[in-house]
Amino acid sequence: MATSCTGPKPSSRHSAEGFTLLEMLIAMTVAGILLSLALALSLSSRGVYQLDQGRTSLNQTLRNALDIIGSDVRQAGEELPANFPAIVAVDGGVNPDTLVLRINKLTEVLTACAAVNAGASQVLIRDSAAAIPCDPTDLDGNGLPDSAERWVSYRAGAAVKAFIFSPATCQGEFIIYSGEQPGATQSYLTISGVDGNYPQGSSLYILSQRTYQLVAGDLQLAVDQGNFQNLAAGVGDFQIRVDLVDDKGTPLDSSDDSEVVQNGFDQCGSSFDWADVAWLELTLSGSTQVGQQNVDRQVSAQFFPRNVFSN
Repeated sequence: MATSCTGPKPSSRHSAEGFTLLEMLIAMTVAGILLSLALALSLSSRGVYQLDQGRTSLNQTLRNALDIIGSDVRQAGEELPANFPAIVAVDGGVNPDTLVLRINKLTEVLTACAAVNAGASQVLIRDSAAAIPCDPTDLDGNGLPDSAERWVSYRAGAAVKAFIFSPATCQGEFIIYSGEQPGATQSYLTISGVDGNYPQGSSLYILSQRTYQLVAGDLQLAVDQGNFQNLAAGVGDFQIRVDLVDDKGTPLDSSDDSEVVQNGFDQCGSSFDWADVAWLELTLSGSTQVGQQNVDRQVSAQFFPRNVFSN
């Protein structure tokens, strides 16, 4: 009698009926948990990346603005005497500070041989007939002091800005210089836009002035008292500290920082001038919104006005 070589057939319940409802629910639940974890991890990584990008962008913005200001600090005072306010740091108290930096464009500085009052249309720059001659040198005989030749070339037929300053009163302002009036014994510059009164002996410069201020979160720059232009956005504060040194280049009083470092600096009415400045410490603070989180950054640097060595 022949026998079968095959064993008993396995149950075909799962193959015929598939997964049960309970098994499907368990599988879907596990899959849902895994997908939620993966999504949460992805969103978290994205948030960290965006936060890092926000910090980097804000830090770079502040650093770039600081480098621009620092470059101007290094050049401040070029070809200017120590009694001229080449560096003015206005202390804003609880508000942001303001910084004014000046450099001379022409080495030739003219002298006002007579007082210049508000609304003046000319300034006497040569008077060889005076009891005490005022800049009488006119070697080329063109009726202008030789020191004014560079001024004429610089103006090149157009009206330009000049700066009048009185060391006696420590007052100064930009005026418009538009022409020359040569003469045998007296020479004048044609000017306009004078608001103040300046005594005889005041000085006339062709210079560049750069003013930095912070308004409504925007760090702004104005050149030669022109309109302010935005330099950096998202800036919350601008602070300046000034370190003063004596003639020997050592701190005034290393035991008392209140005498070494001060907030703000204006040599008008002070016993120090800009040539006593050892360094300016500039600090910019800012913030930005990344998602629901605020990012705050602060950068500081010290800059040395190298032109103090020329005074």
